[in-house]
Amino acid sequence: MALSDAKKVQTMINITAKNIIAVRAAIESMKDVRTVFTTIDPDVTGTPLEGNVDAVNTALNNLDTLVNSTNAAVWDGMIAAHIDSHREESL
Repeated sequence: MALSDAKKVQTMINITAKNIIAVRAAIESMKDVRTVFTTIDPDVTGTPLEGNVDAVNTALNNLDTLVNSTNAAVWDGMIAAHIDSHREESL
């Protein structure tokens, strides 16, 4: 018997919700590390950060804005629609 579309949709919602929660947590972790990094102001000479500190900061700010502001309503909707009891095996 074919799986219902509702189960497939819920699988998409649940997996999306779990992943956006992880993405948001990763963004917060990177922002926390950036705060500490900025405070101690280490010498980045000879590292991949040399000449790229501002670019990394800009990229992180842009990602944060995209996930937590620009598209926040979409992601919040997916999180709100998550159903814990769903097995997520329909796709």
